[in-house]
Amino acid sequence: MTVFKLILLLLTIFISILLVCKLLSKRVIIEGAGDPIAKKNDMDAVTGNFAPAIIVPAYIVKASHPRPPLISDADRFKNSQDKMQLILLRQRLRIVESQYNSTKSQLPSKPTPPKKPTNRRDFKAIIAYSSELAKYNVNLARYNVSRIAVQRQLDELDKQIKSILESIAQVQLKIDNFNSKVKSYIDALAEYNKKNDDDSHKNYRLKDFFVKSSYNSAFTGNYMNSEMVKLLLNRGCRFLDFEIVNSRGTLYVTDSSIASDRSKQITLSDALSVINRTLTKGDPVFINLRLQNAKSITYDNLKSTLNRLQYELRYTGRPIDDTTRMSEIQGKCITIANYDIKDKSGKSATDIVANKSETGLCTYENSVIANLSATTEPGTKRMTVVEPNSVGSWFDNPDISVRRLVLEYKVNFTPQRFYKRTDELTKYENIFNAMKSPYIAIKYLDDRAFDKLDADADVVV
Repeated sequence: MTVFKLILLLLTIFISILLVCKLLSKRVIIEGAGDPIAKKNDMDAVTGNFAPAIIVPAYIVKASHPRPPLISDADRFKNSQDKMQLILLRQRLRIVESQYNSTKSQLPSKPTPPKKPTNRRDFKAIIAYSSELAKYNVNLARYNVSRIAVQRQLDELDKQIKSILESIAQVQLKIDNFNSKVKSYIDALAEYNKKNDDDSHKNYRLKDFFVKSSYNSAFTGNYMNSEMVKLLLNRGCRFLDFEIVNSRGTLYVTDSSIASDRSKQITLSDALSVINRTLTKGDPVFINLRLQNAKSITYDNLKSTLNRLQYELRYTGRPIDDTTRMSEIQGKCITIANYDIKDKSGKSATDIVANKSETGLCTYENSVIANLSATTEPGTKRMTVVEPNSVGSWFDNPDISVRRLVLEYKVNFTPQRFYKRTDELTKYENIFNAMKSPYIAIKYLDDRAFDKLDADADVVV
């Protein structure tokens, strides 16, 4: 019995040790711990590559003219019903008018009375007249009966025509009132856009901004590190980009170079926690998720992870589109995904799904946009993200530059690999340092502005 208890105790101790080791291993994987000293040294080296950041203030909307209330879906649906009803009423009117005209043609002709004989002594003529008069009286009686019946039909049809015309007038009035409401909305929207676009308001549309952006925002070049996210936020990056994979229900931030080493990765929850702790200025932040093997990621998994963002940072406004303005998203995190992860009702897990027409955002690699025609418009219809090529340096094509992307294509986001310190990156940061904002209205970035930035490149750090 004693030997049995001893064996049982040793077995229990052995199993406990295995469980502890497994838990510690899982903690290392989930937290992306790897070698903490190596990660710290690596992060210190990255930080040391940067000159001290120029602290740029948050973007300030001077004034916000209120958006006119949208015409409700119920009103639009009712208007479509009214239009259909008007079509049916007009069709009915044509039918009844046709029946009226057809019935009117059925009115009998009034019989002509026979002429009286002029010679009262002409008995044959008198007898013939008497016979014709008898026939006339019979025909007149028939005419009166038929005329009354037809007239009744005409009166009924005339009543229907008047009723239909009255209904048409009522429906047309509803349609006219709706059209007047639409015109008022269009006029109010034009005033709304005019005032918000004015420099006295500076409440521009999102598609009218050039935004300081980073690519692979948690990557140091060797590890994923949540401190890298903090560093970029503090340097003014307001577009953060993460490559996301799913492993056993946990979403990890990764890179192709460390895809097989989970200890060098961090969880998306870790990255979001840093954003929670760092965001204090009120600038909106775009969080771009490049989902790998998206079919393995469920709505509940992605949504529950994104809900790690503090509630006050989550965007809950109207769907973001090409008309969304800065005042509508200030202080919020806008989540973007390259795939539409939806629940059963069709609701997306993220605020924006890239490359869907209704969401107003499209993405390109820089080598792709180089083959597109430059826009001749003063602005674009959609927000545009131009990412680095999958491999190689950001500007593999020497003819492509931030200057050209902004001037010719009105690009809003050109995410940079901040873990690769290059002259291109220094010039990129100088743009925002010189303009003293992470959000720059594209209309201020003209040839003259870029010429000045190039001239000042040696003195602005």
